[in-house]
Amino acid sequence: EFNRDFDIRNKYRTKSMLLVAMKDTEGKIIGVLQLINSTNSQGKVVSFDTKIESLVSSLASQAAVAIKNAQLLKEIKDIFEALIRYSVSAIDARSPFTAGHSRQVAKYTMALAQAINDTHEGLYANISFSPAQLEELNYAAWLHDIGKIGVREWVLDKRTHLSDAKMDALISRFENIKASAITDTQEKKLKSFHSKGESATEIRELDKELKARIKQIDEKLAFIKKINTGNFLTESELTHLEEIYQKKYLDLEGEKRNYLTDFEFENLSVTKGNLTKKEIEEIQSHVTHTENIVNNIPFSGHLKMVPVFAAGHHEMLDGSGYTKHVKADHIPIQTRIITVADIYEALIAKDRPYKKSMDPIKSLAILKEEAKNGRLDKELVRIFIEKRVYETREDN
Repeated sequence: EFNRDFDIRNKYRTKSMLLVAMKDTEGKIIGVLQLINSTNSQGKVVSFDTKIESLVSSLASQAAVAIKNAQLLKEIKDIFEALIRYSVSAIDARSPFTAGHSRQVAKYTMALAQAINDTHEGLYANISFSPAQLEELNYAAWLHDIGKIGVREWVLDKRTHLSDAKMDALISRFENIKASAITDTQEKKLKSFHSKGESATEIRELDKELKARIKQIDEKLAFIKKINTGNFLTESELTHLEEIYQKKYLDLEGEKRNYLTDFEFENLSVTKGNLTKKEIEEIQSHVTHTENIVNNIPFSGHLKMVPVFAAGHHEMLDGSGYTKHVKADHIPIQTRIITVADIYEALIAKDRPYKKSMDPIKSLAILKEEAKNGRLDKELVRIFIEKRVYETREDN
């Protein structure tokens, strides 16, 4: 039965109708092409001619192909986006400290971009990101840290200067050092006995000396354990560490060795944080890895700048960032947006090996200070705060 709802709503009267099914290459109906009220040369509504039916059938076939192509394109896009999201999330999840980081950076990024679109005053009043530009920015935000797949997991997750295994080896060595001290004392006692006979006074002195040596060794080990978990090393502590490093002992083979290995001293002597210079360089190399990975994804058209936006998120306006040390003139606004989002997310994220989680007030104060010092975009930070973009957060 013919449904006249359309006619009633539009004050129209359907007198003739031609319906042609749109079928895909598999013969599946994916739509219907409908024509209403064919007219003759006098403008009178007549039945549809068979010639028209043939033409409309041809149009329906072409329309079906176009619709199917659009559906396939959307499916491919959905798969690609899902692949990016899940791949990046898996990389972030390698460390419990960065799980969900890229997802949240993308949220802040898109919220800040939308806030710019909604802003009609200030430096960026005339900037409005199109849907295509927003899509490009979203991809870049999601992919900004994909290069961390090239950084060793234990470096990303480094909580202390020395790993548990390395610390166990150091503790074992200090036990050997104490054993060496005990052996040395026993040999002195034996030598004294053979040369002078048993002397209670000398034995007491040797025992007293041994006790003091053991105490010193234990104190040195306690000091090392303390600085191993710390993130700051004072000048006096560094001097004390150097003294321990240079101190020698006899190993079981009678060879003279330092209390600390070169590797241990290098890691323990880091004065700020717990990463050595080489490890910092390895962390920073994730930017290069990101650029290489994203450049190998064939982004084109309105997505062609994704690699540039993604790989530049650690560059600062004053040139103090990394890895290319470019300045403001060479940093597009899209990259600046991701940078603000990335820094804020890192500041308020749950505790990381190198810092404690900060509350929003302190984190926003740091953003403002960085902008004041010329490292971050002042206008973006202003919009981020005034438009309350920082509230765009979900609990991981």
